[in-house]
Amino acid sequence: MRNRKVPALLLAVMLLLTGCAPKDAGLAVLTGLDKKELAQGELPCRSYYEGETLMLPLCAVAGALGYETEWDAAAKTAVIDDGYIQAATVTAGSKTVVFAGHLKTVKMDREAELPVKPAMQKGVLYVPAAFFTEFLNDVDIGEGVVTIAPSMNYRDYVKAFFG
Repeated sequence: MRNRKVPALLLAVMLLLTGCAPKDAGLAVLTGLDKKELAQGELPCRSYYEGETLMLPLCAVAGALGYETEWDAAAKTAVIDDGYIQAATVTAGSKTVVFAGHLKTVKMDREAELPVKPAMQKGVLYVPAAFFTEFLNDVDIGEGVVTIAPSMNYRDYVKAFFG
């Protein structure tokens, strides 16, 4: 029994020393039309993979895209609001995202399922990169970089209606 406790203790110490349990994906995160690089140095973890799913820091990426973010640490819940079309409520440990629409003529209220559960890493909520497609963004994962920017269809739509 004692021999089994030693490897577990060593693993726990190693995780504490590295500051992040998951392995860093080593990706730069570029956001918006200008592809500005997200500063990940202050985060407990950079982007990482949960199995085959790329996980990104929700509030940091959403803020870089210009969305309003609200964090409830006690409930481990974040509300991301684009200010125009919709807001999303994401809770750590739940695959279900609840969307509330802002449009009066089109009902945007809905629930969506994420491919993996959002996870907490030292007080920061991480979500699958695919979450950002719900806000009409394209997510492109390339070699050494992930780019998240408004989709061409969305930009064409806005340009057609608002010039």
